[in-house]
Amino acid sequence: LVGSEMCIRDRYVQSITNLEERKRLCDTCKQAIGIRSDTQLWNYRVGNVRPDILKRRELAKIIRRHSGDSSYTADNLFPVEFYNR
Repeated sequence: LVGSEMCIRDRYVQSITNLEERKRLCDTCKQAIGIRSDTQLWNYRVGNVRPDILKRRELAKIIRRHSGDSSYTADNLFPVEFYNR
């Protein structure tokens, strides 16, 4: 990814205009992967830390269910290129 290009995961999350719904999705993600910190979720989002494969799969499953889009996978939501900049 180049410069300010957003990954598919961020485009989806930002497409949720209802802030309460977006917060519920983030809370569901945090609970599912066993983290309490908004900072840790933020680090995944901005590319500082790539979640391990089990966390990526779990987060992808939650986003697929929430969005109804079965094309979301652990690999396209958390592309290695995004974290190796």
